[in-house]
Amino acid sequence: MIPKPIKLFFASRLQPEAGPVVLDRKRVYIMPDRYGTLFGLVFLVMLLAALNYDLSLGFVLTFLLGGALFVSILHTYRNLVGLKLFQGRIEPVFAGETARFPMGLDNRTGGERLAIGLAWSGKNQKEIYLDIAPGHTPFPVLTLQAPRRGWLKPPRLTVFTRFPMGLIRAWGVVTFTTPCLVYPQPEKGHVPLPPGPAGEEEGRKRHPDGDDFYGLRKYQVGDTPKQVHWKISARWQGLLTKEFAGSELPDLQFEWSALGELDTEARLSRLCRWVMDAHAGDLNYGLTLPGFNLPPGRGEAHRGEALQALALFGLDGEGGGESP
Repeated sequence: MIPKPIKLFFASRLQPEAGPVVLDRKRVYIMPDRYGTLFGLVFLVMLLAALNYDLSLGFVLTFLLGGALFVSILHTYRNLVGLKLFQGRIEPVFAGETARFPMGLDNRTGGERLAIGLAWSGKNQKEIYLDIAPGHTPFPVLTLQAPRRGWLKPPRLTVFTRFPMGLIRAWGVVTFTTPCLVYPQPEKGHVPLPPGPAGEEEGRKRHPDGDDFYGLRKYQVGDTPKQVHWKISARWQGLLTKEFAGSELPDLQFEWSALGELDTEARLSRLCRWVMDAHAGDLNYGLTLPGFNLPPGRGEAHRGEALQALALFGLDGEGGGESP
């Protein structure tokens, strides 16, 4: 049974942190790896042989190798301690894609850090190695598969090094709090947008490039001669500009209730597809979900608000929750 103080010690180091995190001496662990363990056994055998046969050259060689091992422990430790870590900007992805987690490694010391490795904790995780020059802050990117919509929380991150001899492994463990937002997977194939809220006349809007005459208004600076209705302007004794009703689509409102034949995930995929297509077409669109209503609008911020609502729909307390 593990004593409670030891449990509290490790639990305090596994709590998620917003960052930045500095790997100080209390957060860096150091142990010989399997090659270091083998080297230690060889060192012990050589020492016993030199003592047993009283070999002067055996002592010289044994203590030379032992000294090199102890010096490598110091260099391995110094190669990692003091390194500052923080998360970079995490872009949302769609379900089924790969989430990317940039990690900032700030080296404010005067020496270069060589062969710094990063990997998610666990077996068979891909390792990334890099060298960090003094005063530099590289942003290596670690990836995770995003199979489902919602918040994708990053697992524990291990930062380690075996420099310079590859016999000693120093490492630190960090768990960051900022997750990646995963949108629903858009429905594949061509999915027509739903019709506007009313008939054609209500949906028509004034548009300078339209085909149907809409009405007249007073001339404004910037109107072209082609837009001026010269005959009526001559009778009215003032310039009047023609307005046309174009083929611009009316505001669209994507309704959850209009997709009653689909299950929850299929509805979210259909709505996600509509949001993406409407945004690509620069249309005004809104979104209505149970307990959520987004008025019509357009733009990147509007698209992001709509997709986030779809990503977190029904996930409170199940990995969705509040925005971090």
